[in-house]
Amino acid sequence: MGDLDSSNFTQPWNISIINYNGTDHLLSKFAPPWVSSPTVRGTFDILESCIFTLIACIFTALHLDVVSNPTWQRLLFEKAKWVLLTILIPEVSILTATRQYLDARDLKSDLRKIRKQQKSSKSSPEADFKINTKYAYFIIMGGLRFDVSDILSLPDLDPSAEKLFNGPKNGRKTVRAGPGAILSLAKEGHWIKIQQNEIDDKSKANVFQKVLVLIQVLWMCMQCFWRGAYGFPITLLEFHTLLHVGFAVFQYCLWIKKPLDIQEAIVVQSHGFEAELAIMLQRQFYSRMSYRLALFNSQQTPEQPPPLGPSGRQMRWIDQVAPTKMKVGDILTSGLALYRIDVKSGYFPLENIWGPTTVIKHKIKSKDSPDFCFDLTPEFLRRWDAILSKFPDEQRENLAETMGYNQVWRSDVEAGIPDLPEREKRILLLTRLVEFRHEPLLDREREFWEGRSIFSLDIAPHFET
Repeated sequence: MGDLDSSNFTQPWNISIINYNGTDHLLSKFAPPWVSSPTVRGTFDILESCIFTLIACIFTALHLDVVSNPTWQRLLFEKAKWVLLTILIPEVSILTATRQYLDARDLKSDLRKIRKQQKSSKSSPEADFKINTKYAYFIIMGGLRFDVSDILSLPDLDPSAEKLFNGPKNGRKTVRAGPGAILSLAKEGHWIKIQQNEIDDKSKANVFQKVLVLIQVLWMCMQCFWRGAYGFPITLLEFHTLLHVGFAVFQYCLWIKKPLDIQEAIVVQSHGFEAELAIMLQRQFYSRMSYRLALFNSQQTPEQPPPLGPSGRQMRWIDQVAPTKMKVGDILTSGLALYRIDVKSGYFPLENIWGPTTVIKHKIKSKDSPDFCFDLTPEFLRRWDAILSKFPDEQRENLAETMGYNQVWRSDVEAGIPDLPEREKRILLLTRLVEFRHEPLLDREREFWEGRSIFSLDIAPHFET
């Protein structure tokens, strides 16, 4: 074969021309210093540019919440799941970002109002840390958890809550703090102080990564605008990519103050506010026990007789030791009694959602036998020691007389079955107390966000029905 004759080359280049001219001479020829790109775009060029821009933009804009068990496989799966979901249904991601932005804004505003009120009245120590949007987002995204290992008992948990705490037996039990818990503690003067440098240390915000994505997005937009200005066609995929870029930019603006890729939450010990935390824990995760447990005066002397039970018989004093079983009719020396288990229905107002006149009747079909009992554990006793420190004997007597009558029935009065006698209506069951009443609230309005979605609506106690 003679010398390579470049005048016989056919444009555009293809593999048949290279094979015809031979490739051996290409190794001995000098390439020109600059070769212009082809004047036409191939399908792969369009796919490569759009797909890379789409995934990179969405991947950077996503600021996910803190996940439990943050292994690298779990983190990768969560990120990939949300990228795919955002590509297919971007409205879900936008709605999530908007909801979290509103929750963070409300939390910041409420905390600042509480601090201002306490500062003017000097009723509690001032919050000596910065309350801003980043702090609020850190709470919203699950960056703060309370250690409840010493007060979380498993035998009396609601069935719906058991799956939330079925981790290793030797592991520390923690619960995700929601805005409701932070606000409740702040009102009592217990501020959860997290400094900005602690949040920044956990955040994985990468400026270089965002700059690269910004350059790619600008290049993509410039290409489309240039082609549109000169009358060149724009593919449907490019239109779709530009639309997603707009969604991603809006989503990033909502989450611009939200910490990025925090893998582990800050765990706070309950020193100084164990009673408040125990009450919130009892209200949310032990709601069925609110129909069974009652408060009486504590035992002051060994000769003091126990109060009467639901059958008119005296209950039995039992010592506060663990492990032991607590049966119906047993009362601890602290005054906490397992009073009854035959409640059939309860009434709950919906003033928090649909107005003050709406009431729902919640049917409770308990499968417990008359011999129902549960194991007393050190965690149960410690939780109730903390709770009862807020309810001294004189206060219990006053609450039993002044609180509204118990709106809980053991049977259906409309069917002709007798209602509870007046004496039993005055028994201070936990459900009579506001602190333990399991009100119908949105999940995002609850104190703890453990295992819950911000979109679900919860309008009844978590009870096996």
